[in-house]
Amino acid sequence: MDTYILVAIGVFFAGIFGARFINESAFKLLNQEQKAGLIDVLAGIRKKTLIYVVGIIAIFLLLLFASNMDKSTLFLIYFGLLAILMIGTTISTRRILNENHFPKDYINQYLLSSCVRYFGIGVFLIVMFLNDKFTF
Repeated sequence: MDTYILVAIGVFFAGIFGARFINESAFKLLNQEQKAGLIDVLAGIRKKTLIYVVGIIAIFLLLLFASNMDKSTLFLIYFGLLAILMIGTTISTRRILNENHFPKDYINQYLLSSCVRYFGIGVFLIVMFLNDKFTF
């Protein structure tokens, strides 16, 4: 395996675990009432996100099997839509947290965590897409 692929895998895992660590430290900034209400406050966006993910996967599979679209283009469309969904979900979550008067420090930690996670995922996907040995 090429060195840059191993680095990309390392960045991916560092992003995932780094985001988790940031989330756990951010959670400590909340009082008991906010911790308990967090699940309820974000329940609606989790349901909507699940519906969107299922829709994106359905579109991907439909295009994969029912069209002659180039697989590289399909890959870019699929992950582009997922990136838009992730960014949209992050923005919506930030708005919801602000509306429900969560601490600014917690919201900032949430945003940092999202950026770290998305960076790790993005580096991995870009390296895999640009790798000549990567096939669809």
